[in-house]
Amino acid sequence: MDNHDQYIVANNPNEELARISAEVLSSLGEPTIHAVHKEMIIDEDQASFVKQFDIVNFDGALREIFGNDAEQFMSEISFQFEKIALLQKYVGENSIREICNMELLAVGRILQILALAINVDDPYLF
Repeated sequence: MDNHDQYIVANNPNEELARISAEVLSSLGEPTIHAVHKEMIIDEDQASFVKQFDIVNFDGALREIFGNDAEQFMSEISFQFEKIALLQKYVGENSIREICNMELLAVGRILQILALAINVDDPYLF
């Protein structure tokens, strides 16, 4: 079973994004997980993380801890989320290609995909 298959059962794009982010975060170890949760001011259990998840807040927490190196982690999250968005047919391949060609930070690409996935015009509205 591919590591990404576990995300396909999620109910909505933001839940899938939270699960992907949690997986990437877990690869950084317990001290980092605690630090990110503290920065985000959320409970440390997985259910609360998914329920309270906000990608902009998560990106800010990573940048507070890792500085510009946070982009490496966010790029991995964006890459995995792009794959899930295509598998779930939230967005089409051409849309993903257009978004990836934009000169955006990873969080910007993620917000663009979320905007298409939940069908809103402005990705900063949610």
